[in-house]
Amino acid sequence: ASLADRAFRTRFLACSCCPGGPCWLELGAGVGLASLVAAASTCDEPSPPHLVATDRAALLPLLTANQAVNAAAAPNVSALPLDWYRNDDCHSILATHPNISLVFGADLSYDLDHLDALVSTIVTLLGRSACQDPRCLI
Repeated sequence: ASLADRAFRTRFLACSCCPGGPCWLELGAGVGLASLVAAASTCDEPSPPHLVATDRAALLPLLTANQAVNAAAAPNVSALPLDWYRNDDCHSILATHPNISLVFGADLSYDLDHLDALVSTIVTLLGRSACQDPRCLI
């Protein structure tokens, strides 16, 4: 099994604290590769998580198009805008996806000027999640 399979299946699928099932949120998704891999590696589970791939609004057309092309292999992925500098974006996501059990992302700290906004976004999403034990994997 791949590293992604092991990480996603063994550690993060065991969340039973989320009514309606867990929701995993990818920060700075770009083309959504990490969300698509996570969705494809968990779609045959009894209660697969819903995956939310997020990025700035300007990047959503590419993210949404990639999600549509891969919908057969990863049907439980959606794309939403999330600007780390707009706290309202976090609240909008939490209003429709209150059970965030995992926030994850790859290659997010390449620009240290945005690090404070990234940390604030993670703290807001995890701190207001309905999940009793939310996690972060960066």
